[in-house]
Formats: sequence, C-alpha cells, structure tokens
Amino acid sequence: MVANTLNLRLLSQAVQQVSTVMETPAIIRSLVASAMELTGATGGAAGLMVEGRMVFTEYNLQGRITPIHYEFTLGYGAPGRVMATGMPYTSNDAANDPHVVADIQKVFGFQTLADVPIISRGGDLLGCFEIHNKAGGPFDDSDLDLLMVLAAAATGAIENAQLLLDRTAAMEASHKSVIQVSESRNMLRLVMDTIPVRVFWKDTELRYLGCNVHLAHDAGRGSPEELVGKTDYDMAWREQADLYRADDQEVISSGKAKLNYVEPQTTSDGRVIWLQTSKIPLRDTQGKIIGVFGSYEDITERKRAEQALRESEEKFSKAFRASPAVISVATLKDARYVEVNEAFESASGYSRQEVIGRSAADLQVFEDPRVMENLVRLLESGGSAHNVECRFRQKSGAILTFLVSAERIELGGQTCILSAGVDITERRRLLEQLQQINAELEQRVLERTAVAEKRASQLRVLAGRLTMAEHQERRRVAYILHEHFQQLLASAKFSLSIVRRKALDKNLREPLERVEQAIDESILASRSLSVELCPPILYDMGLAATLEWLGRWMHDRYRLNVEVQADPLANPQAEDIAVFLFHSTRELLFNIVKHAHADRATVRMSRQNHRNIQIVVADKGAGFDPSSPPSGRDAAGGFGLFSIRERIELVGGTMEIDSQPGGGTRISLTAPCASPKGPVPAKTVGSQVVTGGYAARQADQRTPQDQSVIRVLLADDHEVVRMGLTRLLQMEPDIEVVGQAADGLEALEIALQIQPDVILMDVSMPRMSGVEATQRIIQLLPSSKIIGLSMHEQEDAAVSMKAAGAAIYLTKTSPPEALIAAIRECTARTALVE
Repeated sequence: MVANTLNLRLLSQAVQQVSTVMETPAIIRSLVASAMELTGATGGAAGLMVEGRMVFTEYNLQGRITPIHYEFTLGYGAPGRVMATGMPYTSNDAANDPHVVADIQKVFGFQTLADVPIISRGGDLLGCFEIHNKAGGPFDDSDLDLLMVLAAAATGAIENAQLLLDRTAAMEASHKSVIQVSESRNMLRLVMDTIPVRVFWKDTELRYLGCNVHLAHDAGRGSPEELVGKTDYDMAWREQADLYRADDQEVISSGKAKLNYVEPQTTSDGRVIWLQTSKIPLRDTQGKIIGVFGSYEDITERKRAEQALRESEEKFSKAFRASPAVISVATLKDARYVEVNEAFESASGYSRQEVIGRSAADLQVFEDPRVMENLVRLLESGGSAHNVECRFRQKSGAILTFLVSAERIELGGQTCILSAGVDITERRRLLEQLQQINAELEQRVLERTAVAEKRASQLRVLAGRLTMAEHQERRRVAYILHEHFQQLLASAKFSLSIVRRKALDKNLREPLERVEQAIDESILASRSLSVELCPPILYDMGLAATLEWLGRWMHDRYRLNVEVQADPLANPQAEDIAVFLFHSTRELLFNIVKHAHADRATVRMSRQNHRNIQIVVADKGAGFDPSSPPSGRDAAGGFGLFSIRERIELVGGTMEIDSQPGGGTRISLTAPCASPKGPVPAKTVGSQVVTGGYAARQADQRTPQDQSVIRVLLADDHEVVRMGLTRLLQMEPDIEVVGQAADGLEALEIALQIQPDVILMDVSMPRMSGVEATQRIIQLLPSSKIIGLSMHEQEDAAVSMKAAGAAIYLTKTSPPEALIAAIRECTARTALVE
C-alpha cells in the first residue's frame, strides 16, 4: 500500500513536470525519465508519429542520453503493435517475444518492456514511449495504470507545445492584422476560427475587440460580433471578471507575456471549469501597447485527474494503516524500520514507537537472521521476493510462520524495502496434517487402483467373449432360420404348388393360393430377420462382398448413400476378425444415420501389409469432439465407439478417430488378418445331411428312352428341398430327375457320371459352394445348363453364379411355374438372359 502511495506522489510530480515543459523534444525526454523513475526501469525511449511512421531519436540508459534512429511501421515490433491496436503492450520475456525486434533487443539487452501509446484528445496516435528492465520483477497492471496517466499528461503537453507554436504564429499574424485591420480582416477571421483554442483580443480599456467562434460559443453568444465592445462583466463568467481584468492590466502595464497559468471560469450553463490561459501584450507598428491578446483551453478533466490522484493517495494511505496484512517499510542499507501498520504491531507485539528507527537485527524478529540477509542481497541486485516462507519471533518469544513478499522502492531519495506478510502459522499446521492424511490416502488409492485395473482387464476380456458369444448366437439363430425354417417353407411351397395344381375343386384353389402367399410372406420375413442377425453372404462370399452388400442395404433401409471400395484380396483369414469388422462397420454407419445427419458416407477396405487390414468409414456430417466422454454415440449400446475400441484392442488392432464439431468424421479400424491365436476355422452349425449319392449313381445307369425328356440333376444340401423339387418336377412329362447331390463336390462327381441336361444348383452348400461347382462343371460339361437356386435375393449371389457360367439365377421362393419354364427354356438353342 505504501508503494502505491509513493508511486502516486511520484506520478503527481511527474505529471506536473511533463505538463510544464513547452518544447516537444524536452517533453518526450522528461516523459521517459519520469516513466523510468515511476517503475524502476533502467532504460527507455519515446517516439513520435512522422508521416505514418513511429520515429525514435534518443535512448535513456540510467540517465545517460544516447542518439539513436529507429523507425517502426504498422505491425513491426512492439511500437508497431501499439500503432495497430492503440493499446499498451507489455512483454516479460522479450528475448522470445515475436513482437519484439530481435536485433534491437540484443543491442540494448532488455528482457522486459512496456509500450504505452500517446493518444491525442481527438483519438489520433501522437506517439508512444517504451521502457525496459523494471527493477525487481515484471511489468504488471499497476505499472500500466501509472504509465497511462503519465501518457495522458504527455498528450496535453505535446499538444500544448504544438498549440503554442501555432498560437505564436497566430499572435504574430493577429498583431499585423490589428495594424492592417481593413486589409486582412477576412484572413484574421479564418485563422481565428480554424485554430482549436479560444482566442480573444481587447483594447487598453479591456473591451473586447474580437474573438473566434469558439470563445463566442463559450460566452453563450451566436457570433464573435456580439462580444465587440463588451467587457468581462457582460459575460457568463462575470464572477471571474475582476480576476481576468487584473491579469489583463498586468500584461499591459508590464509589457510581458503571462503564459500557461490556470484559472476558473463559469460557463453559460452555470458550470465552473478550469482554463489554462496565456496572454501577451498587443502592440502597434511603433511598438506601442494597444491592448492584450489571449487564448485558453479547457483543462477541467486534467484537474479532475489530479484531484483523483490526491484522493487516491489519501485512500491508499488509509488502506496501508488498516490493512489486515502485516506491512512495513525499512531502509535497504541497514534494514531500519521507517513505517509499520497496525497489523504489524498486533502480530509482533511491538508498538510503532518501539519499532521505528530500529533494525530487524536489533529486534531479532527473524528466527534465522540469514533470511533477512538473503532478502537484502536479493533486493540490492534488483530482484524482488514473492511469497517467501519465513519464521518470525514475537516480542513474547513465540514463533509465527509468515508468507512474505518484498519490493524495492524509493522514498524521499532513499532506497527502502516495502514488505507485506500474511500469518500462515495455523495454515502450516493444518497443511502438515493434511499431507499426512494424503499420504495415507494415496497408499490406499494405489492398492485399490491395482485391484480396479485387474478387474477392468478381466471385464475387457469378458466383454470380448460376450461379443463373440452374442455373434455365435446370432449366427446360430440365423442358421436355423435359413437352413431349416426357410428350407421347410420352400419345400412346403413346392408341395402346396403340387396340391394346388392337382386340385379339381376350383373352390379349393383360392384358399391354397392364400396359403401359398402366406408361405411367401413367412419366407420373406424369415429371410429379413436372418440377414439382420447375421448375413449369410459374409460366410459365402467374404467380407469384401459383404461390405458391398451392406452399402446397398443401408441405402435401401435408411436412404444413406454409401460408396464402398473393398479389395477382395484384403478379406481376413480369421472368421472372428471378419465378423468383428463387419459389425463394427455396420455400427459406424448406424452412427452416421443417427448422429451425423449426413446423406453420404464412404467405406474403404484395403490390405495395409501382409499382416493387417484397414477399414476407413468417413462422412462430412456434424462431427463431434473425440476428447469428450462417450455420450449419445455410445449410449445406445451395441458396438458403440467405446466398445469398438475396447474389442479391437483385444484382437491386437487399433482405432483412430479424426473428427471435430461441424467438420465431419473419419474413423480408421486396423486389425490383423488372422486372429491372435491363429486362423479360426468356420464352425459347423447344425448337421449336414448328405443323401442321394447311391440314388445318383443308380440314376446314372439309366438310359433315357425318350431323347426329348429333359434330364435334371438336383444339387441342394437340404433333403426336404430336394424332395419337394422332385415331387414338383415328376408332375411334368418332359422333365425327369436323374440324380441328387447334397453338396457341391458331390454334384460335380455325379454330373460327370450322368451328364444331365440341366442342373438345379444351390448357391450355399458344404465342402464346395455352388459357385465353384458351377464353374468346374461348365468347364468340363459345357453342354449342361445350370440354374442357380438360393434363398438369398442378394444381387451378389446372382452375379457370382452368372459369372461362374449359370444360365439363370432364381430364388427358391419364385413361383414353381417360373422354375419349370426356366428348365425348359434352358434347353432351347437361344440363350436365356434374365
């Protein structure tokens, strides 16, 4: 608090000193010296605006003036930053500050700086001053407050200096104008009304001969002509008329100018303001005094600022005495106390009279005298102390612990120490207790953290197992739906078709058709459910084809346009890896639908190297903050982002998220081609019933008696489907079932033996798929026609079968009539294109 009081006293002196200088070079030199004294800076300089550039011409280093020449443009260096912002700028690490010119910093060796703008009353930048290396620490807000007040004083002084030059020129012009009134009245009026000050002139009787428009307005008059012939007693400031006339008489009688003195004025609206006035004698061509010429400007705001400073000094003085902090001022040389506050008396047990004039060593207030010695050395070297823990001895001998901060100040031409301390004795005792409790708690936390980490690891492993168990259950249910329920429905449909065709009663046909329609709907619902649970294409054609199918499925189901680029050579070797990547990709696409509010997405699958596979899912939607805790994206369960990350790490993979709000999302999944425990073979779910081998070989021995009969081989791993197809085809006189096969390999063997005309080939079969069997049979028996059959409606299955050489692809849910027609058309000479 004493520091603030002393600084305010110094500031007041500095303001008065700067304000009384009337030449611009002297003003800026005084300004720098005052700023250095206020803050304890060791160097500084001031610059003025010249044709859009800030120009510095001299440097003050501890009172020694050195000529320099540096120019700064907008944005260049710290002065250039002040030019750009119009605001003060401080740097307490000048060597690493990008706004400080490195070459200049090296020349003058400063580490801290403060730049303060000098702004005119009209808001224009006149210049700025810069001071370096504050003693005792960095520049802070209190320094800037003092420097801004000093800058305001410099503004008035610089403008007054310029105004005086202009005013002197104006006075000389006015002098000549009085002599030659008739010839230059218009020019005089132009000059008087243009300058931004109040100007007037009187005769020796102190009657107004003229003034400019500004003064007329102050007097409450419409024009200068209304003041001609009147005296100060006729004006709004009649209360100050005697004071003004006395000054006028003094100038006229002495023949000497009276410059820059302060006086009050009552305005036309009754307010009292303060003026800074200058008056000179008015002479004719022979040098005779014929009147007085004067000018003034309103400095009320400056007076108010000075008054505010005096009031602040008084307030800070009271605050020093009443502060609860222990505050003292002592000489730096021998640590003798100059002033202490009431809190010091209360804490130490000494009265003010017992302390003043005695040193800390005399009173033995420091438990360890070396603390005070170190503090003095620190301040002597230009440093400062902040929150130093010290132990003090009271008058009674009791020991207290304080946090002490100290600064070096100048008081009455003597270097002193201003110190402030806070009693932390009780806080220190509680802190020691708290540290002991914290040590015990940390040990308990470490023990419990180890247990928690072990359980978390177990939970992650369990989560991975649950995921695979969930998938196996999904696949099992999907298998039952596809391999049993749907096949039974398809067989029932074939049998129902036979009954419907044999029914003689027309009244029965309509109910049978409704039953057949119900079977179709059941097959469709079952197929949709099995695809939702676990798409069969994943096991039949691999992950790459499944991602292509997933893209089309997301568009059909959710209107999300998905561009898929999946390299078939990147298909994982391990089934569990393929399953995990498929479900993860589907979950990421679900997230785009639910959260990203985007209508487009891309999916890329590629082989990173011979060990890893990468899938990248990207969108240009809403995006999110990856660093925030999982919320809506993961809250729904399933393969949320958190779950995906946990589970991909279990298989030795990684997940990378690149997203920001409003910037879209890009998620990369990288996983090994094989499971960490080696390739996992596809599991056999249910049982495979292989029949027809003996019957097929027997059929091979049969020789068709009628060459017009179409010989058909049935290849399907479901016996009930083969039986239904057999019964259906036996009703056709031109079609004969000559063999049956339960898998693709058996179909190949029987086909080579009996060479059928047409083969009905199921797509999904054990040992060898229908696609591979078709390709081999077409190569070996190009005359045989193959019709692909499947419960799947996926376009991928049809494309694969036709690419292998199948003539037609039908679903098992197609009308029986379509299947019969396809068999007959297959044997026609012209190729059938579906």
